[in-house]
Amino acid sequence: MKTIKNLIVLILSILLIACTSNIYYVKPELIGELYDSKTKKPISRKTGFISFYLNDEGQVQTNEKGQFKINAVAETYYFIEPNMQEISMSAPQIYINFKGYKSEIIDYSEHGVPEDTLPNPGAKKIEKVNVGIIYLEPEK
Repeated sequence: MKTIKNLIVLILSILLIACTSNIYYVKPELIGELYDSKTKKPISRKTGFISFYLNDEGQVQTNEKGQFKINAVAETYYFIEPNMQEISMSAPQIYINFKGYKSEIIDYSEHGVPEDTLPNPGAKKIEKVNVGIIYLEPEK
């Protein structure tokens, strides 16, 4: 009788562990500012495209100071961890396209340092990167 109870507890424990979702952060949360390269003024209250992927929706609106934020990209898994190398294959860059300005591809590994510099084993917590000021060149 005791072994049956232990077996049931073991099975229920495994099922609970399997049903608990885990998160792997593929891309960090990015913040930054967009400025016009000619006027040196912020591109304020403008909607455009900023994303980690070209095939993404990526609609972002800047505030009055030209600031923007891109949410972290996360993968959720349950019992079996996904292949982290396959998921993380893309380059550390963002694509920017705002009407009236030339499109840009920015390598954020060169522009910012993660605000939280503690190790992130297994990418279990969100990294936040400030890319600083990005100057966009107006179209002619």
